[in-house]
Amino acid sequence: MKVALASAAAVALLCTSARGDVVDLSGGARRRTLGGSGVSLRADFGNAFAPYGYAGGAIGYMTEGLFGFEAGAGAGFPGLQLGFSLKKLFGDGGSYVATELTIAGNTKVKRGGNGGVPNTTSTSQKIWTSIGIGFEQRVGHFGVGTTIDLAFTPSDSTAHFGLHGGIAYYF
Repeated sequence: MKVALASAAAVALLCTSARGDVVDLSGGARRRTLGGSGVSLRADFGNAFAPYGYAGGAIGYMTEGLFGFEAGAGAGFPGLQLGFSLKKLFGDGGSYVATELTIAGNTKVKRGGNGGVPNTTSTSQKIWTSIGIGFEQRVGHFGVGTTIDLAFTPSDSTAHFGLHGGIAYYF
């Protein structure tokens, strides 16, 4: 009887310790990875100088060093607005200051003014670059962020105001 009880106790201890080795309750490296690098899908909303239009979406990738890029498209009303963005995040714990550099354009609407100067091509009025700063908060697989941009077109020397933000899912 004593041998049977000792055997049962040994099996129970082995099963408990094996289970403890498999389950990591601390989160460890997996928790840091979810908030850092990986592929993302973003629903984005903004104004006329937002890189992905008034309402659009983007797909992106973020490295372990929190440097990433996104490409997306959206409604420019009228026309399609296309954009590409380079992004760098600063911070930890899911709260980040974001900086970005974008190039974008609209297929139909001229966003830049001509300032009374004749322009040989109208294409330069439909594209712009912008530089911005913002905030991004990540919790698990989800993130929400907003960015304020200064946009510049090749056709004028005026700085235009851009604002965009959205909700993202990180894989």
